Amino acid sequence: SRGVPIDCVGFQAHFGTNGPPASFQTTLSNFAALGVDVQITELDIAQAPTTAYADTVKACMNVARCNGITTWGIRDTDSWRAGDKPLLFDGNG
Repeated sequence: SRGVPIDCVGFQAHFGTNGPPASFQTTLSNFAALGVDVQITELDIAQAPTTAYADTVKACMNVARCNGITTWGIRDTDSWRAGDKPLLFDGNG
């Protein structure tokens, strides 16, 4: 109502063991179609197989206005979901 523009929407991406839902890329595309950039933020995937991370990155890369991916940490042991081993590296880094 104040006329402040919205130029980017971030999607917190704390996914379960199946990774992103099948509709995730469509969701990114729908928001991008509104004329805003989109970013995947706080990405972590419980018990993530490498394909789940690859699918998430592909979803972003397939949307021209998706211009960022931020993980919610680096090592599983530093995660708030440590028991789920949701990040890119184990405790050894």
